Formats: sequence, structure tokens, C-alpha cells
Amino acid sequence: MPYLQYKIHEIPYERERLELQDGDFLDLDWIKNENDQLIIISHGFEGNSRDHGVERFAKYFSQRNSDILMWHLRSCGKDLNRLPNIYSFNDLLDLHAVIAHASKAGKHQSICLMGFSMGAITILNYLSSGLIHPKIKGAAVVSVPMLLSETFKKLDSGISALIYGRRFHAKLIRKLIRKAVQFPDIWDECTIRASDSIYSLTEIISAAHGRKKSYFDEISPLHHLPQVSTPVLVINAKNDPLLGSSSYPDSGNSHIRSCYPSTGGHTGFSLRGKDHSWIELKSEDFFNSIG
Repeated sequence: MPYLQYKIHEIPYERERLELQDGDFLDLDWIKNENDQLIIISHGFEGNSRDHGVERFAKYFSQRNSDILMWHLRSCGKDLNRLPNIYSFNDLLDLHAVIAHASKAGKHQSICLMGFSMGAITILNYLSSGLIHPKIKGAAVVSVPMLLSETFKKLDSGISALIYGRRFHAKLIRKLIRKAVQFPDIWDECTIRASDSIYSLTEIISAAHGRKKSYFDEISPLHHLPQVSTPVLVINAKNDPLLGSSSYPDSGNSHIRSCYPSTGGHTGFSLRGKDHSWIELKSEDFFNSIG
């Protein structure tokens, strides 16, 4: 767990609230160096801009003069979102709105995407969707659950449940209870409190959003990799406790560069004595290689 090993001093983000066409909002955290290159970061499950991996990545690239934009999925910023639905693993229109806004907000000539875990899923699905903004140059994604059903099982059993699952479950329960207060006709507090697993919470979320139970497997990136037509670097450690066997595919897609090192854990890849990780070094090489 990298956030227990090294502490990144708080980064002075500049907060902006992006109003969406549907009446909701997204909170954006900027580091502005007035550069023509921008990196947009998508955080992981129940994450935010203060996650260790996000701050570590933002610090490394901002020190190399890149502009940074970290966006919070709905209800992952300081405040709950206004509408009944919270985030999903497939908020492609929200990501597209962030990219479109960012492309107008500065003098950026090119945009790279970086995604951690759940954010990586959103990016891969975005790049396979046909929505792609013309300023997108490429993307790096790390610790990507390629098949969500496998990851949900991991989160609900064994050492993964002890280290990750229980913490994620408790945080999401608290958030959904707040949504039940906000929208009691859509979110049932008793059902939420009775949930005993991440998987059961995903069923509650699917029902509240009016989706089929099969929704999370349908949006798993494994099914959409052939449609990716933008350069992407995928980094998944073989010892990642949250990834199943399907998360190490040979996509057969020339646009996807897969890197499956034996160690690194889940969004870890720490380097002894360094406040950056192997992720930053590998991503930097990749971004430079695609021009």
C-alpha cells in the first residue's frame, strides 16, 4: 500500500467547479504552469485528488512543467452531487465534458490522459467509444480491472478484503446513506445498511440507476479493447491483489502497449527513497515516444 510508505506534501491545487448540462457538477483540481501540454488524471474507486498515487503523479509532471487537471467523479469531491445518480465506472460523457472544458480553458495544444484503477476503466472505455476529443494524444493507465466481476470477488474475500475491500465498503456505505437522505424514494437506507459486500453494493447502485445486473461486466474494458484507436500504455502488476487473470490480456491491438511487471501491487510501483514511482518514469517515456 504505497500511501503507507511515503507521504507527499499537500499539493496546492486550484479548485474549479464545472457545471454540467444536466444540472450536476464536477470538481476540478488544477496545477497551472501555462504550458501547452496538459495531463488529465482520473482517480480510482472512492478516490480524490489527495490519493497518494494521484498526488505523486501530479507532483512529478508538474515539476516538469506540465499543466495538470485532476477531476473528481460525481460525489467524490468535497460535496455530494446534486442528482440522484452517483458515479459509475463508465462516466464517458463526464470525462468528455472535462476534456472539452479543459481544451478551451487554456492554450493546450495536446492532452494526455492518466487513469488509476477505476479511472483507468473510464479512460479505456472512452478511447473505445468514438467520443475522442481531437487534442487527445494518448493515455497511460495503471492497475486496470479488465473484468470487473473478478475484481469484485477479490474485494470481498481474503487479504484483498482486509486491506482494500472493507475500507472501500465502509466509505461507499457512508456515501450512499447520504444519498438516501437526499433521495429517499430512489436510495433505500435500510437496504444500503444491510449490504455486506462490495458486490451487493454494486447491485444496489445498478438498481438505483435503472441498470441491469450485468451492467458492470458489460462495461468491463476487456470487451472494448479492439476498438481503441489511440496510443495507450497499460501497466498491470502480476502481483496486484485486486486483479484477476483476465486483466493481463494480449489485446492484439497495435495501439495498446501492455506492460505486466511481476511486482508493483495495486497502483504501487514505489522506488525506495524516492517520492516518485516507476509509474511516472514509464509514463514519461511513453508520452515522449508518441510525440
